[in-house]
Amino acid sequence: MELNSYESAIEFLARNNIYPVMKNSKVYITGKNAKNLDKGKAKLIIEILSIKSPTDLERVKNDLRNARKKANSHVPIKDWIESERPREALLKNGAETLSLSKLLAIILRTGSDGVSAEELGKRILNKYKSLRALDEAPLKN
Repeated sequence: MELNSYESAIEFLARNNIYPVMKNSKVYITGKNAKNLDKGKAKLIIEILSIKSPTDLERVKNDLRNARKKANSHVPIKDWIESERPREALLKNGAETLSLSKLLAIILRTGSDGVSAEELGKRILNKYKSLRALDEAPLKN
């Protein structure tokens, strides 16, 4: 993602669960994924956000909250266009054409807590890295 505007910086922070803080009039970027951010990119984000006062920081935090709400909005698979739905794609194109996350979505049948079955499939694959590792995982996981 290219960081070239206030909106793109807010979107980047929202997607990566990173947020600005101010200590002794100096602005820092923090959050669980902030450690993966190189110093140059962090400096660019701080520059783009133009935080000079606690009022500016509050404005950015409000915009960030709104961006997170928007990013977390969930559209159920049944409301997706038909060609993007996992089951329909399976029937039309065959299993060999589907991504592992779509195949896993079909097996899962339903998502949870505002997350589609496909997104849940992606999260599971990101955690276990392969279907073999998932198969070998203990049931308690």
